[in-house]
Amino acid sequence: MKEFLCTDKDFKDIATLVYNACGIVLGDHKREMVYSRLARRVREHKLKNFSQYLEYLHNNKEAEFDAFINAITTNLTSFFREPHHFEFLKNTIVPQLLSSNKVTKRVRVWSAGCSTGEEPYSLAITLADLFPSSWDVKILATDLDSNVLAKAQAGIYTAANVNGLENNVLKKVVFKKQRWANI
Repeated sequence: MKEFLCTDKDFKDIATLVYNACGIVLGDHKREMVYSRLARRVREHKLKNFSQYLEYLHNNKEAEFDAFINAITTNLTSFFREPHHFEFLKNTIVPQLLSSNKVTKRVRVWSAGCSTGEEPYSLAITLADLFPSSWDVKILATDLDSNVLAKAQAGIYTAANVNGLENNVLKKVVFKKQRWANI
């Protein structure tokens, strides 16, 4: 028996709210995840069930909606996560950009869903090694979860966050942060 009742209608209403707000599709296979993440919000507001939480959310949208979305989003990230993406960037995308943008020497990259920033910083490290310093290269890093953006912007990570990075990459992290300050 679960602590709080979450009806099919409650789940459908939650899924609709999330989709309308940020385009995330919550299929039935995400029901347990949604329950566990939002049960904390139900408990925190001392409500009895998800229907009451949805009513609370409706009546307190300005105060609660960010916490609602933050609870739903997944913040899985690490430096150089999915290494094959960085190889593809290095071997395929960057050569194309160097050729197609050689007149303007301008490149813009968007890192959507950047979480705490390890992926856009990995992009910055990779791109800084491949583009001459005379190029105007900027990375826009965004995320739906407002709680993680401050950490991404600060760019300060624990030893556990950088565990497994080679020493030459670790040295670049400190240096590149200065060059890529617009992250």
